[in-house]
Amino acid sequence: MSIADQSMLLADTGPFCRFAEAGDDAIDALVSYLGDSIRITQDVSIELQRLAKTQFPRLNRFIWKKFPVEDPITITDKRLLDQIENIVQGRRRHNPGHFMEDRGEVATILIAKALGCPVLIDDRWGKERFAIKKGVLTFSTEDLAVEMAVAGALSEDDAFEVFRRVYNSPRLTFDTRLAAIRQPQS
Repeated sequence: MSIADQSMLLADTGPFCRFAEAGDDAIDALVSYLGDSIRITQDVSIELQRLAKTQFPRLNRFIWKKFPVEDPITITDKRLLDQIENIVQGRRRHNPGHFMEDRGEVATILIAKALGCPVLIDDRWGKERFAIKKGVLTFSTEDLAVEMAVAGALSEDDAFEVFRRVYNSPRLTFDTRLAAIRQPQS
């Protein structure tokens, strides 16, 4: 099942930043491609607002386009909030950083588990460790960029612009993944 076929997909901060870095056309293509299936938590919304003021002013285009369509998911369950805080504090002991760092990933994965939906995430710890531990299906922005190129939602060059910004992967890696999807299944 493709990313676009997901009825609900929770997203972390990274995918929005990568598409913003790639430009307005990439943002517009993302909005058009994922439509109203993408959701974010309040923690991700706060982080996106902070990043729009500091590192990625183009993120404001998402606000202007009202994307995601649905309001952010606000977590009100005290037990879940405590769980998020405990996990984030544990991460801070081993990896000091901004107090909001990892909060969006943790909240997104825990909410996705509760809702039974996949997550669009690039953070390696969140994707490769925490989501797997919680049994949450993940997709990366690289996966999405390749899928959008195959679907014609982004040109190959524009899709590669998004793809390369995720893990600094070379064009050959992008082209190989693109070719693998385009090859007919035997």
